Amino acid sequence: MLANCERCGALFTKSHRGICPSCVQVEAALVNKVNAYLHEHRSASMLDVVRDTGVDFRIVSDMVKNGRLNFR
Repeated sequence: MLANCERCGALFTKSHRGICPSCVQVEAALVNKVNAYLHEHRSASMLDVVRDTGVDFRIVSDMVKNGRLNFR
């Protein structure tokens, strides 16, 4: 089934996620960036993460909701 990416609008063959393969790669890089930041700044708030990494609040919020961040 063809769909438009929820992030960039590109046309792609939809799988279980609503974003295209390019945006999946970008998201993976952002997850790594945020996890690295959290590893160094364990007591950082959500606003600290957004401010210091430059990752959009909604994206960080989605990462938290989907369990993609490592808080150890």
